[in-house]
Amino acid sequence: MFERQQAPMIIVSDLEQAMTALATASFCNRPVTLRSPESTSAAIGPAIFAETIKLALANHPKGFAGAVFDCGSQTGLAIAAIRNGHCDIIIDMERGTSEKIKKLAKACNITAVDKAALNDLTSAVLDLKRATNVSLIVKDFLENTHL
Repeated sequence: MFERQQAPMIIVSDLEQAMTALATASFCNRPVTLRSPESTSAAIGPAIFAETIKLALANHPKGFAGAVFDCGSQTGLAIAAIRNGHCDIIIDMERGTSEKIKKLAKACNITAVDKAALNDLTSAVLDLKRATNVSLIVKDFLENTHL
């Protein structure tokens, strides 16, 4: 599960970025965790993100360390991601709601991580939001990130 991952994290917006990130990670022999962008997670939805990850993983399994869907503060989105069941989740909710989501996730064999705790767990995060040359940016990130 996600909490055990010590891999660099890359925020991907689409299939092309996910495939390029995993291909580059494979080339560099540095598996990465793919993460959805919080700003568009609701629009993408957990099912489309999971399908994106599956397709990228099928082409480049060696570069894959895991996937995490960023639900932000949206309880309904977190429940949908848990129901979908294909990756761990990031949440940013008040404590009472957060604990309920974590219990539900655990019952479904999914790890729910608080965004605040994530910052402590993972210092190596690359956001490809404005990336123009994904493979070059990912390669540089992986070569200069030590976990």
